[in-house]
Amino acid sequence: MSALKKVSALALFVLVAVGAWARACLGAPASPLELVVYVRDDSGEALAEVPVLLSGRALGVTDGQGRLVRSLALGPAAQQVQAQCPEAYRTAAPRTLDLAGLRPRGGARFDLAVLLARGTARFDGSRREVALLCRPRLRTIALVVHAPSASGLTLRADHKPVGRLDEDGVLHVILRRPPGAKVALTLDPRAPALPGPAQTSTLFVEDRDRVVLFEPEP
Repeated sequence: MSALKKVSALALFVLVAVGAWARACLGAPASPLELVVYVRDDSGEALAEVPVLLSGRALGVTDGQGRLVRSLALGPAAQQVQAQCPEAYRTAAPRTLDLAGLRPRGGARFDLAVLLARGTARFDGSRREVALLCRPRLRTIALVVHAPSASGLTLRADHKPVGRLDEDGVLHVILRRPPGAKVALTLDPRAPALPGPAQTSTLFVEDRDRVVLFEPEP
């Protein structure tokens, strides 16, 4: 075989190989995106069996670790991920899943020059993690009452009796109220140990669980 024929055969082989490679890259769909969704309450506890929506469509439910893993085809540049929190929790704010940068520019295909420069149009290992927070509808207040001069008296929260102080004037009470509420705390005004009108203190409920020390003045 002459040198010219050898060069021609080699050139033809290279063209065929490059053409086959380019067609494979151009026609191959982008790898799916692995989406990992974590659903927790604001104490960090995992919430199991919570439905998760992707732009209003059911995506699945979380496992025992509060996690949902799904493979998604690359779609619109941004989608909304939201958890349908359990009844005891408020609706979770949706999170935006930004897919920008994970898709080939201009649609599902790259220009051949871009393919040659980057080597591939695939996005193997694409992964996005989204954390969704479910906040309780009611907040827990661990109320510690300390009033040595008011031993044996009844404490009222919003005019309802919630407990009686022991002989040392101490009482531990658990209150549950929605965030933003105001709780009126009053020692029973009928008790002779505290002459005069009943003293009422107002407790503001923050959007967190906490311990509150209540020391009414005699």
